[in-house]
Amino acid sequence: MNKVLLFSLIIIASLKSVTLSAQTNTDFNVKWNNGLRIQNSDKSVKIKIGGRIQYDMMFIRQDSTMDNHFATAGNGAEVRRARFFMSGSIYENIDYKLQVDFANNALTLKDAYIRFKHIPIVGNLQVGHFKEPIGLNTLTSSKYLSMMERPVASYLDLDRRLGLMIYNQHFNKRLTWQLGYFLPNIASNKYIGNGYHITSRIVGLPIYDDGETYKVLHIGLAYSHGYLDQKTSSFRFRPEAHLAPKYINFKVTDMKNTNIANLELAFIYNQFSIQGEYHHYSFSHGDTAHYQNSSYSSGIYYATFSWMLTGEHRNYSKKKTAFDIVKPKKNYGKNGWGAFELAFRISHTNFNVDDLDGGEMDNYTLGLNWYLNPAVKVAANYIHTNSFSYYHGSSDIFQMRFQVAF
Repeated sequence: MNKVLLFSLIIIASLKSVTLSAQTNTDFNVKWNNGLRIQNSDKSVKIKIGGRIQYDMMFIRQDSTMDNHFATAGNGAEVRRARFFMSGSIYENIDYKLQVDFANNALTLKDAYIRFKHIPIVGNLQVGHFKEPIGLNTLTSSKYLSMMERPVASYLDLDRRLGLMIYNQHFNKRLTWQLGYFLPNIASNKYIGNGYHITSRIVGLPIYDDGETYKVLHIGLAYSHGYLDQKTSSFRFRPEAHLAPKYINFKVTDMKNTNIANLELAFIYNQFSIQGEYHHYSFSHGDTAHYQNSSYSSGIYYATFSWMLTGEHRNYSKKKTAFDIVKPKKNYGKNGWGAFELAFRISHTNFNVDDLDGGEMDNYTLGLNWYLNPAVKVAANYIHTNSFSYYHGSSDIFQMRFQVAF
């Protein structure tokens, strides 16, 4: 709690100092553009301050088979995310970002990185704590997802880790490549050990037209090899609802190597969009593990279909190589009702491989999003889950999210 209070005081003090500078120094100006933005006259120094609040509610009904195995399932609510961030650039060739999360009554570091730009041949060097370059849904901010939660396939993506990454963009950002070296730190801002991940990604945009007819075709390939230094790895996957039980839950001791190959596809045509990914995941372990085989592999996938009912389109960011903010044609108020999006997703996860018996799960999700304005969204999801292991059961989940993000 003291850390939360201290950080809040620092943010308030920063805002006051920025405001004073903006009022007394004519070289700087302050404006609102989906977040507070400050920059000097020649744009060599830029600052953006923002955050998000996501409040979720969930109602769940399991069949008798699932109740026997997951008696802890129940309705609930939570502050899913409560974040502040500050990002910007310093003298044009240095970028930075600091983002923290106050959810779960704890101060958690999310992003903390420095980016060196305009390096010959390499392009950019990024160091610190940030997302590894794998997975379109993972690299898309939670603010801009069509569903409340990411598909199970994205749970295998490596999310934020300590590391460094080089990357560059070519042909007016129609081709992007990324290559990084990361450490397998989990829930910690430091790591000591011999483990590592080497992760790479390449993205092409064969079609990109942001004119009157909005068309984007995104094709991405990613690969990550990891050495986990004989550590125990836990596989704990929910049915795409953060308050639901972990229907897939098993451990592998003495984990050695992991390999993830990922194919990303996305197509936007005006108000319609299709998005999907296929993950091929494999791992090997040492002699102390109790499984018969020395290695296992599995294929996991999802597909999402979206329709903007009010005529808008999902936005794609060439710079981020991921989906971006949705801007209603008319904000909710006297002159409009905002934007509405209808989405459907199917996902498949299977760890019932040979004697691994880790579990299998199919999720079918129907979502409705109401974008009141670029910063406020209300989302509703219905999820039907079939789960297979040494049992066969199903569950139905209804959840809602109220979001302010800028």
